[in-house]
Amino acid sequence: MRTKDCRRKAAHAAEGRTLLRTFQASIEAIRCASGLSRKAFAAQLGLASSSYFHLMTPNANPSLDYIELIAERAGVEPAGLLARPAATAELESEQTPGLLRRLDSRG
Repeated sequence: MRTKDCRRKAAHAAEGRTLLRTFQASIEAIRCASGLSRKAFAAQLGLASSSYFHLMTPNANPSLDYIELIAERAGVEPAGLLARPAATAELESEQTPGLLRRLDSRG
């Protein structure tokens, strides 16, 4: 997926600045950095693609347990997924290499 397209999707997910949208933008940023499609990223996280796609909707209401599960599988701290955009850029740059190694090893 093109970087510009990924950034657009992550920015769209962050519109409104709600905690859910921040979480969605964080997940999209990690997915885009991995270079995987949404379906492939869901599979790497051990989620059904339908669960991942629902998670990205305005109606999603993930529990803290679910957020922790996704963070654990992605190899990031749960709080990092809920951080505001400036912190999301830091999360991407610092944790993406480790995430990519973990996702590759699950493959």
